[in-house]
Amino acid sequence: MPEHAPAQKIDLVHRQRHFTNTLPDLRLYRERFFRACRTRLFQTLRRNVQVEDDRSTTLLHDEYLNAVHDGPCLYTIYAIPPLRGLALLTISRSLLAAVVDDLFGAGGIHAKIGQNDLDLSGMERRIGVKFGVMAGQSLRDAFLPQIEFTPTVTGTESHAALVSVADSAEPFSVMAARLSLSTGGGLVSVAIPYRALEPYRTALSSVISIGGKHDNEKAWEDQMDASLGEVPIELAAQAGVVSIPVRSLSRLQVGDIVALQIFRHARLVRPDGGVLCLADYGERDGEIHLRVHSDGVP
Repeated sequence: MPEHAPAQKIDLVHRQRHFTNTLPDLRLYRERFFRACRTRLFQTLRRNVQVEDDRSTTLLHDEYLNAVHDGPCLYTIYAIPPLRGLALLTISRSLLAAVVDDLFGAGGIHAKIGQNDLDLSGMERRIGVKFGVMAGQSLRDAFLPQIEFTPTVTGTESHAALVSVADSAEPFSVMAARLSLSTGGGLVSVAIPYRALEPYRTALSSVISIGGKHDNEKAWEDQMDASLGEVPIELAAQAGVVSIPVRSLSRLQVGDIVALQIFRHARLVRPDGGVLCLADYGERDGEIHLRVHSDGVP
């Protein structure tokens, strides 16, 4: 009887989504994004910002909201035309408090008396909104020129329960890193719908811009040619050959004389025995030389 593949258990109650065409590693775009964020923060705050523990993964919508950040956060919602769906930027309050403390020494001041300590202060919220605008620009820069889209802020919220940009089980591509100042730091993450990036899978796999592709390929070819030109190759010069049976070869001893058929022209051969060219014997400055005169096979 023919062999059959083992049966696979299917859970019809708790269905899981499987992907056959997965996205490539987004490491390049993650590094671009946080490098652009750090540059813009330095230009705005005139403070050194460190980026640490950057990572990327794919999480379901609710898993992202509940598992990535600890404690209160500020959420920024982006429209990302022409990409489908909405994207989320999440900034931990600890980072916003560190920025306020570094600028004003007032990280613990709330917008009004009696405000819950888990809520963001007015200053933290204002800085978070400005950070969201800068992060949107950085996100656009990170994916250029592979994908061109313009993130536009459509709203902000400080409670995860009020942030819902997709179904609970919709997968999101998440990029996260910890940003730090001298006064502290916190986690920053951005989540983009998987279905928004999946149609651009081929473009995301290419790290070379389309506009500069030819120039980059030409530079690569020139570099390879220059490198190959420096590779040493050993050539052998044959002056003659002799043919003897195997039994005679096994009996060769010191002092035996072997009749050699001298070639009229020396043969320069590759290590594999292929003839490259023919040459004349000669002498220069007391040393034997060869002068190439033909590239034909004798």
